[in-house]
Amino acid sequence: MTTAQRVNELSSITIAILMLTMSAVGFFLIEEQTTEREHLAVKEMPRFATSPGHSVFGEYVGAHWCGPCMDSAAPSLVNLKSSNGEDFTFVSFYESESGGWPSDGPIYRTDHVMAASSGYPTFAFADAQSGSCYKVGSVGTDYYDADYEAGGCMSSDVSEYAMELSTVLNSAGDEVTITVEVTYLGSSALVVVYLYGAVTEQIGGDAYDNGNRPHHNWREWLLNSNDNGFEELTLTPNNVAERTWTVPLNTVRAAGGNTQLENFWPVLALMDGPHASYNTFLSAVDLDMIPLVDIGVSDFQVENQNGNLGFVPGDILDVSVEITNNGV
Repeated sequence: MTTAQRVNELSSITIAILMLTMSAVGFFLIEEQTTEREHLAVKEMPRFATSPGHSVFGEYVGAHWCGPCMDSAAPSLVNLKSSNGEDFTFVSFYESESGGWPSDGPIYRTDHVMAASSGYPTFAFADAQSGSCYKVGSVGTDYYDADYEAGGCMSSDVSEYAMELSTVLNSAGDEVTITVEVTYLGSSALVVVYLYGAVTEQIGGDAYDNGNRPHHNWREWLLNSNDNGFEELTLTPNNVAERTWTVPLNTVRAAGGNTQLENFWPVLALMDGPHASYNTFLSAVDLDMIPLVDIGVSDFQVENQNGNLGFVPGDILDVSVEITNNGV
């Protein structure tokens, strides 16, 4: 075999090896891209609880060292509030590593919630002390969803009460005025209710041992003029009752990326009795929540009869509207 023949043979072998190598590289690249697409296709989407159609209120007690508190209860409350913030709110009473338990007198709500509990975490929907709405322990990250969806043990008359909440920072930037408006929409000549009120941190200034933070972390009560209980209101149909409080902004701390003002988070609720008793809860509100309207537009579509995507004067449009009953 001549030298030229050997060179030609080697060149042919080299070209064949290069072709096989390039094909293999292309195959692995395609396989890698396909695998990536498969991973993207099965990405878990967030879950949302089904709204009961009215406000739901609860109270939580937990501690920085408590495993089920930091791993399950706190994330469950954050997830439920994040997905259903328009009609769910709560107040957290939390033992921090640096400050211990909060001094929550004269209402002493921590002891009130824990009266029937055997440990932490404890969560009570609507002042419950037993049954499915009184939760001791927690598993998973959606532990409270089912009871929220079932109505959270709120009053059957919850649709007869409307609450609106607003806050205003003063010009000096050091005090916040909280205003709540309550309207009774029922048929009784008058009703007497009590206005549960708390200033919380939307994101707690103290963290659990794993770095999670309690939300709606209690900081101060909104009390009556005697500072010994919640405000008592006498309501008559379709008349607005208004109450205001002025609270120092430094009642709360900046945390979790929130400024102090962003973290200033009042939570209010209506009860049918004073704080010393276990009551029926009638409504609740925080700054995320807006009054529910009985009738709403759930779908709206417009189609041009001539098939164009847009329209100009003189076109005939077909309008389709879907109305949903949001009432209870």
